[in-house]
Formats: sequence, structure tokens, C-alpha cells
Amino acid sequence: MRLLSLTALYAALFGCVPTEQLGPDGGAVDAGDAVDAGDTVDAGDSCDDNVVPLRVKGAGDTDRYYVEVIHDGAVALVKLDTGSGLTFLFAPDGPPFVADAATLTIGCEAVAVAARDIDLSDTVDGLPVIGLLGMDFLLDRPSVLDIQAQTLTRQSTVPAALTGAPGAFSVPFDEVLHHALVPILIDGVAVRLMFDTGGGHTLWVGAEGQPGDTPTRVQDAEGTIFTIYTGTGVVTLPGQPPRTVPVARAPAFPYFEGTAAALGGNLQGLLGVTTFPGERLLFDGATSTLWVVPR
Repeated sequence: MRLLSLTALYAALFGCVPTEQLGPDGGAVDAGDAVDAGDTVDAGDSCDDNVVPLRVKGAGDTDRYYVEVIHDGAVALVKLDTGSGLTFLFAPDGPPFVADAATLTIGCEAVAVAARDIDLSDTVDGLPVIGLLGMDFLLDRPSVLDIQAQTLTRQSTVPAALTGAPGAFSVPFDEVLHHALVPILIDGVAVRLMFDTGGGHTLWVGAEGQPGDTPTRVQDAEGTIFTIYTGTGVVTLPGQPPRTVPVARAPAFPYFEGTAAALGGNLQGLLGVTTFPGERLLFDGATSTLWVVPR
């Protein structure tokens, strides 16, 4: 298993890229660490059940997820990346932050969004990627992320059909600046990880590589070069049997440490979607609960 696809997430959040992919000027993108997420976003007009299709695009070992929006009368995409607590547009030529920059049509909702002076723009399916759809969008209303069905659904109430489904279980999380920080065990060690759709796999910062892991040298936004190791780990969710899933380990991740401190500390990495193969994820921001729903 290679880590190169996973590091696209680190480039987006922490300005981290594989050293073999650096350009002549270093190439690292200082995208910030999303700690501006305390600036709230008005969700705007809502509809009872907003079913939004996901465009799922392969990126090596993991996938990336995009949502179609209407911006200034034109169709565009935003990348679903819950490692950002804030939904925002890319505005590299603008001021550092604008709280109420534009209104996007997302499914049947009009959503007011911020803008940041960041340029992570891309083109997918011939459409421009103009921003990130952050965790605030999922926490504002009960939201179901169904990667297998390729849908993201915001609902008016928590659906009892899912919470009462056979095998469904709940996991509490701490909401900090619109991020979902989830306490779990990895290899029997208690950690708290930020739920993140951006990179796919779970990242454990402060853990040494294990025999059989694949090492990759990467560089963060401050120019620090370090190694990430990709393999598997045993993840245990509260009250559930252990599950063996892909895990990347970083003995040190200097740029991440600043993000962890900005979010109050006690943060050891990122909880990726490959921890939940084939399962639906229901986020109830009102009670800070993640429901895991088997098919």
C-alpha cells in the first residue's frame, strides 16, 4: 500500500507533500490548518431532507468526494473535507478571511459560505473545484454520509430507521471549533482523532512505524521533512469488537502539533473513512454523536 494518495489530504490541511513530488521551489502548499472554523456559517434556507449526490473519484489507495453546487449561476464543485471545520470558497486574491462571502445552492438548500485566501482549486469532470465543504455542514443538521450509495443527506430530524437499525451503534465525539474529535483505541492505545474525509485512511501521530509498514518521506509547509508509515492497525470503537483497518503512523508531524494545540490539545491524528468499510455514518451535531449503521 502506498501513501501518496493519502498525502493529498495533508497538502490540503497541513501543507504536507511527499518529498519526491516537490517542485523546484519546494512545492509545499501552506493551506492553513482550518482553525478559523470558529467563524460560523449561516446555513441559510433549508429543506426537510436534502439528498446531495457525491462524486467519488479514485485517488490511489483512497477516494475523494465532491459535491455539485451552483455559484453565481454556474455549476461548480466543492470537495467534501471534514478535516476543515469550516465550509469556504478559495479566494487567493482576496483578504485572509471573509465570513459571509457568497451563497451556494447545495441540493435544495441555499447555504451562506465564507472565503479564505487559499488556492486549492482543481478541475474534476470538467468542473472547477471552488472550495471545501467542511464539518460544519454535517453538524448543522443530522447528516448521513453514505459512501457506498454516493450520497450525503441532511435531514430535519435524526432518522430512527437508522439509529434503530440492526447492528447500529453510537460513538460520542467532542465538537471543537466545528471539528468532530472521536475517542477510540488503536492497537490498545487510547487516542482522540479528528474525523476526516480528506485522506481516506486513519493517521496516528506520535506512533512509530511497524514491521511491514511502507515508509514515505514527506515535507510539511514549514519545510520539515519527516516519515509516515502506512500499514494496518487494530481500531476499537466504544463497546465494539476490534476491527483491522488501514492506518498510517507518523512518529512526528510538526505542523500538525500546532493544529492540535489550537484545538485544545489531546489530539493524536485523523480518523479516516476506511475505518468504516461499507457502513453509513450519521452525524448528530446536537448531541455530539456519531452513529455507525451497517447495511
